[in-house]
Amino acid sequence: AVADAANAAIRLTVTDRLTYGVLHGDPAPEDFVVDPATGRAGLLDCGAAGTGPLVYDVAAAVVYAGGPEQAGELLDGYRAAGPVDEDELNAALPVLLRFRWAVQADWCARRIANGGRVGEALQRAREALAERPGTS
Repeated sequence: AVADAANAAIRLTVTDRLTYGVLHGDPAPEDFVVDPATGRAGLLDCGAAGTGPLVYDVAAAVVYAGGPEQAGELLDGYRAAGPVDEDELNAALPVLLRFRWAVQADWCARRIANGGRVGEALQRAREALAERPGTS
């Protein structure tokens, strides 16, 4: 499932014209901060930052939100203000969601191999990949 998700992401980035830019890489909810005095928002912990398709960060945020079914407001806000048009978002998001879950599964496997614990993260990744089957 991980290899299928990675291959689908590679095909997407080779065959489609995606909007690229700077990525946070792992936009967890705790990385977003808001100054209550000014209302200004910021993003912390850019250790996974890089360059890639902007929809990857959207996919990561959707995963943290609990999946597409729970991320309606997030996606509506992105559609209204994001730099990626709706057609690109709709085409790329399913593929990059699978890829994001594959990244999570890979992280879990590496952590387990090094004697670490992953809690329920690996099971969630397995279930998400099984719910969203891809094609090789």
